[in-house]
Amino acid sequence: NLAIAETGGMGEEAVRKVMEHKKEVIRGMGALEYIDDEIPLDQIGGLDVLKDWLMLRKDSYSAAAVERGLSSPKGVLMVGLPGCGKSLTAKAVGSAWKRPLIRLDLGSVFQGQVGSSEKNIRNALRLAEAVSPCVLWIDEIEKGMAGGGTGGSGNLDSGVGKRVFGTILTWMQEQEGVFLVATANNVLELDAALLRKGRFDEIFFVGYPRKDVREQIFRIHLLKNDELTPDINLAGLADRTDGWSGAEIEAAVREAQFYAFADGNRDITQDDLYHCISQITPQSESMDKLQDMIEEGTRVGIDASSPEVPSGPSGGQRRF
Repeated sequence: NLAIAETGGMGEEAVRKVMEHKKEVIRGMGALEYIDDEIPLDQIGGLDVLKDWLMLRKDSYSAAAVERGLSSPKGVLMVGLPGCGKSLTAKAVGSAWKRPLIRLDLGSVFQGQVGSSEKNIRNALRLAEAVSPCVLWIDEIEKGMAGGGTGGSGNLDSGVGKRVFGTILTWMQEQEGVFLVATANNVLELDAALLRKGRFDEIFFVGYPRKDVREQIFRIHLLKNDELTPDINLAGLADRTDGWSGAEIEAAVREAQFYAFADGNRDITQDDLYHCISQITPQSESMDKLQDMIEEGTRVGIDASSPEVPSGPSGGQRRF
């Protein structure tokens, strides 16, 4: 009503004012954070199956979709290895769908006062519904909801964790208008109830990028600051970073930028990048046991990236 009164209608300026009001409302809630990052999906290397899935549902909250009888999607869970793009993709969903992106901090939900944690989660979820349609992001959900609230919160003895967990599960089943994006590094720490059919529309596994995707990631980070020169051999860089995560590739590029800047503020060279790559030990080497556990134990759902050599019409729709 205020937006209409100030602008004389419901044009783009009125929509902008409504969005600004939503931001202010969210900022007043301690457990919720409004994320302003504008990250296009094309700034994420690989994960083509996941990105196609998201874009297919981009307009599912529109009036035309409702008129057709389409049910709005409830959410998606991304599980897998750290640093491979889960959180980045979560941030990009809001931009791609042109919806407010709100982060729910489960750690802020738990308070020392009896009954406050349950009240906090109810208020947070109610507020998310009030500003819907929106995207609600819970990062590393296993830390706050492991084993029905047993992980990390220290509230299991009083049953607080289980009650908060139950509130979230019930809300996931019944809510409409809020698209939940959750990420988890280790699905083994999650309660099985969270993985049941109907909680999420789909579960995606996000693993280390294959060679052509590593080339994409190098290209993305080099282009950000106009560092991609004709002398840079992306294929050579991808060959030397087998088993690297996207975050580690970004770190190598950033280190090469510092190196070239300190050496007379010159362009990055292939040798700069090779040198920085040689100085970084990827987590695939330093955390072999953890990697094996994640690769083998948490491969559930659809692979977020299509295979390097697709076979048959299903392409990347491999289910684990």
